[in-house]
Amino acid sequence: MPRPLLALAVLPEDDLRRAQWPLFAEGLVEAIEWTVDLADADVPDPWWAPLLDHFAARGALFGHGVHFSPLSAVFEPRQREWLARLRTALARRPVRHLSEHLGFMTAPGVLRGAPLPVPFTPRAVAIGRDRLDRLADAAGAAVGLENLALAMSREDALAQGDLLEALLRPQEGFLVLDLHNLFCQAASFDLDGDVLLARMPLDRVREIHVSGGSWWTGAIDPSRPFRRDTHDGPVPEEVFALLEHALARCARTETVVLERLGGTLGEPAAIDRYREDFHRLRGLLDRVSAEEASTDG
Repeated sequence: MPRPLLALAVLPEDDLRRAQWPLFAEGLVEAIEWTVDLADADVPDPWWAPLLDHFAARGALFGHGVHFSPLSAVFEPRQREWLARLRTALARRPVRHLSEHLGFMTAPGVLRGAPLPVPFTPRAVAIGRDRLDRLADAAGAAVGLENLALAMSREDALAQGDLLEALLRPQEGFLVLDLHNLFCQAASFDLDGDVLLARMPLDRVREIHVSGGSWWTGAIDPSRPFRRDTHDGPVPEEVFALLEHALARCARTETVVLERLGGTLGEPAAIDRYREDFHRLRGLLDRVSAEEASTDG
């Protein structure tokens, strides 16, 4: 298999632009993850608009949704409108494929928040398959789901791969394997990250996400910190280790995406560390690809 493309997730904030622009200028960025929810934002054309056009023309633009909420129990008018906007956005900028998050983030009368897990039940699977059909119809491209950082229990974390396989199978959908999300579940539920990795449908992985996050300590049990997927920190060593293991087992991977939220890179040291993580990812992909080529030869 060809070496996966190294991608950046672009967002409009200026600190992210400062961190990313030298990497684009040096020709080191091979693909872009585009948050399609921002396509019709009521703001002036952002700095990265020409980049989106450029990478779309090269077939290296990967779409990612945030607010569709594919496992909401009730299909809301808001979701119908979201799909209509998606159809318009992708008519202008086609993507190689489109992904969303497992779980739900809205319900009637409830403001959106972080994607929340659902139990593995026949009804949840039926709802998810229906939403994926609608998403594929609007996108005109292959669609997939990203594994979550949150779970209802240790058992739920272990079963999440089975739920993803059940949802994706009829659509021949793909998995976005978010390794920091796996790390969050492993840390929060005292699980082995490699065990969680093995429970995922790895033959469906076409995209891998790499990011950082933060720790939260609650008042009920301060001895048990909770790992949060906040995209506001450097990539942990555990995530780099998971990436090596994942690349060896996910032969269909097309891109590895470094994600970071804007507004979290205010200090020069944070920008330097972000670029260091990018270069480390690039070196890792080159090395793994060279090792595989040597083995195949």
